[in-house]
Amino acid sequence: MQVLTSHRPAGIALACGCCLLLVSGCQSNLGQTPARQVRVLAAASTASAMEEIAEQFQQRHPGISIIISTGPSNGLTQQILAGAPADIFLPAHRQWAELLDAEGLSSRTVDLLSNHLVLIVPRGNPAQVQLPGDLLTDAVTKLVIAGEHVPAGIYAEQTLNALQLFAPLQSEGKLARGSDVRTTLIFVEVAEAEAGIVYATDAQRSDLVEVVATFDPLTYETVVYPAILLQAGDASPQARQFFDYLISSAGIDIFTQHGFASLDSKQLPHPP
Repeated sequence: MQVLTSHRPAGIALACGCCLLLVSGCQSNLGQTPARQVRVLAAASTASAMEEIAEQFQQRHPGISIIISTGPSNGLTQQILAGAPADIFLPAHRQWAELLDAEGLSSRTVDLLSNHLVLIVPRGNPAQVQLPGDLLTDAVTKLVIAGEHVPAGIYAEQTLNALQLFAPLQSEGKLARGSDVRTTLIFVEVAEAEAGIVYATDAQRSDLVEVVATFDPLTYETVVYPAILLQAGDASPQARQFFDYLISSAGIDIFTQHGFASLDSKQLPHPP
């Protein structure tokens, strides 16, 4: 099995390097009170939505600086366990919330969002993939999914196993893995693979891929994004304020605009 984390095309290396977003409400003018920082770690698939939510929040609260780092949920979890500074965490799988809770590092957890898996191809569909079964044809030499410990990769492997495609794809050497779901998307965008499995939200943001199939949600466990206020964040009024905004109707509205589904839209609090 190939792991697509090295020898990337230049465009891939550039795109994947941009994983730290600083959305600051303070100016560099001398004499101004520095903004208070809130550090957020979030699954790669939430990057665009998180940036927009942070910008909107800071229009209301210009004295607070939101620093967002995105990447694979498992890697971000390991950073938190190793003591990396973080106030809020938004992974793409409940197992990471459960692990942090077991370690006594979380203060509050809300199951916030859901997503679903789609089969994508490069624009123009050169291998003429229409159904998951077409992945076994000679026209497909590479299917890329996210890493085996990354939520998107876990879900993709589950659905391929349910469709009895994982074993033959692996035995034929067709299966490759990206470091996270955004890397997986990029490899299909640049036609380094004839097909890929990503979240619908990632496919929605790209003009370089086509969605040819949506996987039956009964073939993989429900995709859940828990919002976690960590113990360090609970000690910060600014972090608590941003967490409340993140899970409010204002935050959810932005997530849904990016294609996510709310898990409990009837009970959303109003934004502070």
